[in-house]
Amino acid sequence: MWGSFSVLTRKAGGLDGLGLAFHRMWMGALAAVLALRISGTRLNWRILVASAPGGALFALDVALFFTALKTTTIANANIISALQPVLVALVVGRLFGERLDRTFFLWSGLALVGVVAVLTGSAASNGDTHSVGGDVLALAATASWAAFFVASKRARRTLSSLEYLAGLLTVAWVVITPVALASGTPLAIDSAGTWVIVALIALVSGGLGHWLMNWAHAHIPLATASLLTLVIPVAAVATSAVILDEAITLQQVVGIGVVLAALAMVILRSPVTAGEATADAGWVEPLDRGDDPELPPALAGERP
Repeated sequence: MWGSFSVLTRKAGGLDGLGLAFHRMWMGALAAVLALRISGTRLNWRILVASAPGGALFALDVALFFTALKTTTIANANIISALQPVLVALVVGRLFGERLDRTFFLWSGLALVGVVAVLTGSAASNGDTHSVGGDVLALAATASWAAFFVASKRARRTLSSLEYLAGLLTVAWVVITPVALASGTPLAIDSAGTWVIVALIALVSGGLGHWLMNWAHAHIPLATASLLTLVIPVAAVATSAVILDEAITLQQVVGIGVVLAALAMVILRSPVTAGEATADAGWVEPLDRGDDPELPPALAGERP
């Protein structure tokens, strides 16, 4: 869902990355708050405070990533974002005491080689749309995206999926609005087609997609949730080739395969479900559940 809808950013005529992020935030926040109210809950300070870190990081991620999608190729932006699971795994290790062995770093290094192959292939085949600056923005967005996943896992300890969605989108809208206004970026939408595109991004990809992932955060380990996002670049590259006619070279196909294969090995060597986090499950050592029965075995124990 996230990968397929990313190609729509190129079709949002008249809006740059920041302008698109602004409209995506207010529209998504309004829909989520209304859905929360219909469910019988009001948005309150408890929800907003718990959602604040995730909301701020999400605003940063969306602004950077949407701008990257406008300045470099869909393939580049999404393949760079495929490194997010590696960043999350490193952070989760420090937060939860998981120790990573050399095999983890071996597969991570192989994934980096694949990314380089994709980037150089894109520069050769799509010179008119490729941008080094856009690639840097995509890398910065990936870092904020990884931090957002960590913040979301923490928020879901106290909030429902819908509460968190409404809270984080409201905070993100508050954060991004003054930035958009101060930048002078065009915010006017002059066509019905653009309104439809913005609505699809805000309500389907940003609304339903995030609600589903927020629900998953409370039921599966964070590393697993992050690794499942590997389907995003595959969907994005496929849809950009079909809809936007972006050229995909053999070198890029091989590079994409290397990235996904290397990160798939990370999945195979990590616990597939919370109940499989044992000493034999790979590089992640088991943690004590502590006294919280609501936490999955792989993530329970002493809270950071």
